[in-house]
Amino acid sequence: MRATHSKKLGQYKRHLSTTSNSQTPNSTMAKTKELSKDTRNKIVDLHQAGKTESAIGKQLGVKKSTVGAIIRKWKTYKTTDNLPQSGAPRKISPRGVKMITRTVSKNPRTTRGNLVNDLQRAGTKVTKATISNTLRRQGLKSCSARRVPLLKPVHVRARLKFAREHLDDPEEDWENAIWSDETKIELFGKNSTCRVWRRKNAELHPKNTIPTVKHGGGNIMLWCCFSAKGPGRLIRVKERMNGAMYREILSKNLLPSARALKMKRGWVFQHDNDPKHTARATKEWLRKKHFKVLEWPSQSPDLNPIENLWRELKIRVAQRQPQNITALEEICMEEWAKLPATCLSEVKMGRGSPIPPMLRRKIVEQYQKGVSQRKIAKSLKLSSSTVHNIIQRFRESGTISVRKGQGRKTILDARDLRALRRHCITYRNATVMEITTWAQEYFQKTLSVNTIHRAIRRCRLKLYRSKKKPYLNMIQKRRRFLWAKAHLKWTVAKWKTVLWSDESKFEVLFGKLGRHVIRTKEDKDNVVISAQFRSLHL
Repeated sequence: MRATHSKKLGQYKRHLSTTSNSQTPNSTMAKTKELSKDTRNKIVDLHQAGKTESAIGKQLGVKKSTVGAIIRKWKTYKTTDNLPQSGAPRKISPRGVKMITRTVSKNPRTTRGNLVNDLQRAGTKVTKATISNTLRRQGLKSCSARRVPLLKPVHVRARLKFAREHLDDPEEDWENAIWSDETKIELFGKNSTCRVWRRKNAELHPKNTIPTVKHGGGNIMLWCCFSAKGPGRLIRVKERMNGAMYREILSKNLLPSARALKMKRGWVFQHDNDPKHTARATKEWLRKKHFKVLEWPSQSPDLNPIENLWRELKIRVAQRQPQNITALEEICMEEWAKLPATCLSEVKMGRGSPIPPMLRRKIVEQYQKGVSQRKIAKSLKLSSSTVHNIIQRFRESGTISVRKGQGRKTILDARDLRALRRHCITYRNATVMEITTWAQEYFQKTLSVNTIHRAIRRCRLKLYRSKKKPYLNMIQKRRRFLWAKAHLKWTVAKWKTVLWSDESKFEVLFGKLGRHVIRTKEDKDNVVISAQFRSLHL
């Protein structure tokens, strides 16, 4: 009897797979809602009463194919209940999924271990991987928390006022601004390449580590300015900066930089609210020189586009690995001069959102009426180049739609994968973009970043964050080796008799712990789940 039932069950599954494959694409676009048990029983009752499948479907508002499947199931198994399905059931019940989702929404810094303990207390034993998979199906992912300045209510009001005042400023106004700031670059700083291509459990290999020294091994202070037209002067501040030194820097570098950049008349100068910048003598000096200064809200380093430029410079300097302060200064000057104009333009204005079709249509309509491009740009508060590109596109193709990007799918064979793997192992600190550029030149193919990333995964390589280890010279390495050799035969009992001690520094607000939060893709810039920090050294 059991063999007959299993045989019928297998035939039923094969029948379902055959019918599902024979359905049209339109019928398989979305899974319909499962019928209730009462509805299925009612279908069987109507069938026994002598009604046809079409009549039953019209009466109950159900498809004829669904009615037929339920009737055939009842004839074969004498039941309308759901039959056993293949695959293991979900370990976490729908109620448990709601519980952990609610916990994560209330506290995004909840760890997977805490969620495992919560479910274990509720009677469900799962692993951390199961928690990750469940949250990922709910659209939640563990990401690094964005660091934002710690804002008081007065800072929030000032930033909001600044945003409202400059909300409708055209792009030309921002292109006529000079941005300035100071920064400190360490010899062995945090901007060294922090990700390497390696295999699992190879994090402590010397090629996969970053040497660290106390206090960064020395540093230099730099001041610079730039605009959308290009970089200004970059100088090193060799002494502790005060108001007098800051005014001297401006007098020797600001106006020459503006002349070299060929700024238009009425250009605006920007600097933050550092006490040296807001001193009475500095304000008086700027007023006498007739410099127009942009009013800047406090605690707003993230609004200054020069911060992105500093990051680009520090990454380029760290890749060259300077060994002393003199070399660090020389490399900074060289890399600053090498910054391309495209990088500066993207840092200044960012990648703007595409112009909506309604606005594109309005531009073309005004152009057909004889309105000049400059007047169109001024009335719609757009840049002249944007208006020109839309009109040029309309002249060439007669359409206002955005030109579709070109590209093709490419597949790398086994020989190409071996060459790619050798390149990744040789240049462990290379980014995916750099590897993609190399691959396009080497393979003579059009390859995307996603294609290269998947190919690297197929080579059993993965991008990891490199471990930081103390920087060791030859004497220190020899001493560590002799120490390890002397204690090689110590037993566990002997190590238990050692009393270990050390000092540590704790920050008042947010340290290096708690950097990851569980969030959705859309909550990337949500201030509520961002890690706040003080701009001062606490």
